[in-house]
Amino acid sequence: MGLLLARGDWLGLCLALLPGVRNLPEITGESIRSFMIEHGAGQPTSPHAWGTLVLTAARRGILGKTGRYVPMKAARSHARVTAVYRFSE
Repeated sequence: MGLLLARGDWLGLCLALLPGVRNLPEITGESIRSFMIEHGAGQPTSPHAWGTLVLTAARRGILGKTGRYVPMKAARSHARVTAVYRFSE
């Protein structure tokens, strides 16, 4: 994993790790971020990259929106709501 990060392929690494989020109770951008950090992806160079990860997964047909929204858990999110996603089959 470190080699991928050294080459700057953070997004590729995260997309490779993404199937691991299937087991989470709710798949949100916030839960994806926590999972990626816990599984060695580290922080991207820009915080906007988290949204790019989710958008890329959706555009590639990996994730789809459920139409549900839940409050974010992180205090820094100030109780905003976030979309809940599902894996596309």
